[in-house]
Amino acid sequence: MKAARHIGAIAMTSLVAGSVSSIFAAYHFNNTAPFGLIGNALALPVISTLVMPFAVLGLLAMPFDLDWLPFAVMGYGIKAVIAVAHMVASHSPSGNLGLMPQGTLICMSIGLVLSFAFSTRLRLCGIPLMLGAAIWMMRAQEPDIGQACRTSN
Repeated sequence: MKAARHIGAIAMTSLVAGSVSSIFAAYHFNNTAPFGLIGNALALPVISTLVMPFAVLGLLAMPFDLDWLPFAVMGYGIKAVIAVAHMVASHSPSGNLGLMPQGTLICMSIGLVLSFAFSTRLRLCGIPLMLGAAIWMMRAQEPDIGQACRTSN
């Protein structure tokens, strides 16, 4: 039961962080990571057991010139995280959403804040904002570069 709560907490943390950061990635880079939650859930145990603790041990061992062993273990953990990232990315569909209008970013951000920040029924107010933002995003048209070039000449 304790392990299930721990895994659930990791999944919820990844869901919240992934949801919030994905809208800004979509706005700035026109791309998202559709399987980011899965990648985080698979990589986090390795980071928690091999990377971070051995990073701290390596720093503590530096004055004694014994940092090579903890950093070697940390390196194996980093290689495992990279392997997980490659495995998840190889199965992930394209996350390219296209151009996101500024209003979509604002509506989605406010909707996510309402949904994640409140613990009362007030969080349900975020759902219409997020749905409206999704509809706005689907209706957005890509810029016509050819048109812009023709009008500037």
